[in-house]
Amino acid sequence: MKKILIAVMAVVLCLGLMGGAFAYFSDTETSSTNSFTAGTLELDSAGITSASPIVITCMAPGDVTGEYVITIKNIGCIDLAWLGDWQFTGSPALRDALYIDYAKMEFLTSTDADWCSDPTTGYETDGSDLFILDGVGHGPYPGWYNTLAGLSTLGVVTFNNWDDNNGMGSTPYEHVGALKTGYKYRLTVKFGFAPGAGDGYQNLGPVTATLVVNATQINSAALQAQGVSASSAPGLVTWMLAQIADQTE
Repeated sequence: MKKILIAVMAVVLCLGLMGGAFAYFSDTETSSTNSFTAGTLELDSAGITSASPIVITCMAPGDVTGEYVITIKNIGCIDLAWLGDWQFTGSPALRDALYIDYAKMEFLTSTDADWCSDPTTGYETDGSDLFILDGVGHGPYPGWYNTLAGLSTLGVVTFNNWDDNNGMGSTPYEHVGALKTGYKYRLTVKFGFAPGAGDGYQNLGPVTATLVVNATQINSAALQAQGVSASSAPGLVTWMLAQIADQTE
């Protein structure tokens, strides 16, 4: 496993690049008349804004951060599955007041055109999926995110309730997807300090948000090797293959 650590403002993105470690991903083989070469399975950090970590100080209830943009791109020659796991550290009490204010996923080709524009999906007019807005569910499928918001007395999707949620059937991963070579997902997020938080949250912190993204092959055994349950993996494979089928220029 190779890892690239990219500082994206206050969020650290860790891309785990997987390849060649499992029996079902073959190395180069040669016979007397033919050669067989294992393909590459790799994520790219290109397009991710790289900067020194910025510590946001003196946040108060009602404050919302700027946008953090994370791009996930397949630069290998094999269709890949990717799984994104948000990990939060620091004060558990403060994580009950910090929340996901805004989350939008865009589905982009190698030229940044949209590959998910079917109007029957109910997504945004540009084919993107703005699934959390103002701390609650948004778009055609808000129910699960509103369920998470309902777990908090503050009425928003807090870090603690977002962490390891099973909305995609892929605990501990909160995001999953599949990509052809050159295709991308672009995730834009904003974080907030819940307006209803009171004086009891003063002087708590810091809290760190880390997104770990692992890539692997699109099959049930490969997903299980990444920690997806045996019961969830087949359904995810079907969903991922549908994503691949939708990726046409």
